[in-house]
Amino acid sequence: MTEGLPEIESFTSAVARLLKASLPVSPGKHGFSVPTHTGFIAQDNSWCSTWEDFFRQGMVRMLAREQNVHGPWPELDELCEQLYDKVK
Repeated sequence: MTEGLPEIESFTSAVARLLKASLPVSPGKHGFSVPTHTGFIAQDNSWCSTWEDFFRQGMVRMLAREQNVHGPWPELDELCEQLYDKVK
């Protein structure tokens, strides 16, 4: 499963370059003007003032979907709360 994974520094540098390159076309916020898709699932990536808000919004939606499909998981709920508290 780990074969073919990118080297962490080069991957994160590429993501940073992508984000910087997109700044001139964004309204000074993080997100997209249209929904994006993960496979057939539409992602609401509405504009957020900060990257942290954008990241948190996506994680909240993704983990809520996970719970809707697989049911409650107390350990994951506890970890999610810790994540949401740290990413504000």
